Amino acid sequence: MKGKNEKELALLAKAGADFASKILAPNREESDNFPFGPLFTDALAQAFDLGFFHAALPEDMEGFGERLSPLCSLLENIAKDDASLAAIILSNAFAQNLLLEAGETELLKGIAAGAENYAGILIGSQVFCDPSETPPALYAKKDGNDWLLNGKSPYVVLGGLAKRVLVPALVEKKELAFFLAEVEPAGISVSEPVFSLGVHACPAYDLEFKNAKARFLGQPGKAGEIFASVAGRMHLAAASVLSGIMKGSVKEALDYAKKRFQGGKPIIRWSEMQMILGGMAQKSRISEMAVTEACRLFDSGDSRKGSACLAAFLHCAESAIEVTTDGIQALGGVGYMKDFGQEKRFRDAQHLTAVFGILPKKKLRYLQKAMLGE
Repeated sequence: MKGKNEKELALLAKAGADFASKILAPNREESDNFPFGPLFTDALAQAFDLGFFHAALPEDMEGFGERLSPLCSLLENIAKDDASLAAIILSNAFAQNLLLEAGETELLKGIAAGAENYAGILIGSQVFCDPSETPPALYAKKDGNDWLLNGKSPYVVLGGLAKRVLVPALVEKKELAFFLAEVEPAGISVSEPVFSLGVHACPAYDLEFKNAKARFLGQPGKAGEIFASVAGRMHLAAASVLSGIMKGSVKEALDYAKKRFQGGKPIIRWSEMQMILGGMAQKSRISEMAVTEACRLFDSGDSRKGSACLAAFLHCAESAIEVTTDGIQALGGVGYMKDFGQEKRFRDAQHLTAVFGILPKKKLRYLQKAMLGE
């Protein structure tokens, strides 16, 4: 096997699990208060030092290359305890892959090599919006040798946290293309963090551009193709986050059912509770298997890798909604309280099903491409 060996991959996964259980889990409720409380910047700094934001980069940039299994393993292990950091890594990996797909390898190499902190390596993007489905309200025009952006880009994930943003814009109000812009020093107004349904500590911002200088990426009219190609494989990374959320739900529900007594015995001895827990564990296990198999197909270059990535995501998305809903039921009244993690996992799962575009359109795309060959 080329590149990093299995021992290094296992160490990455273990580092993610240890970091999540020791650093993220104890502060999960406080971190989830963002934007009404502080952002977990200390955790971001430690995640940068551990190389989590480099995981999706090529090996010559200190990453794990083109294989998806290292990134998926890291995301799943982190998401078991707190999906917000996993969502940040996922969003940044998506933006990094957009640069690679646009042929900007040297640009990305310079960003990775020059990053001195998490803000330097993070890249903001509209990871929840497919530009071919929702045309941008951002326009690019040539001004001598420069490109200038004018208009608005809503819900740019990491947009107020990262040093750079990667956004789609209409060139001369006609063709769609991607642009990379520095948030500082001028030309881009950043809103207050947008309060969203889930992953509160993975912040998004509305941006307004006024003659902001930007770098043109790729070719005019190719942004839709670039987005589709990257989203196609990154659906698997998103599936691994959802799988991690499910694993966390199952573990917390089991732990609670063993400790909570009713009618003179722990509630795990009641048949109805066993049915709920059994269903949760089954759906979580099948989702894990779907992610593992899709990773194997992708990493081996199998021709079915595209459909496998999307199918794994669709399965994990629907299963995560069911498992987190049952997780709340398993905890009874306290399942709705922030003292436990199930309420957050329920919101996080719902929120993440919309990554790379809305869920129903993904189902139609799977049918059209994988089943009908259109």
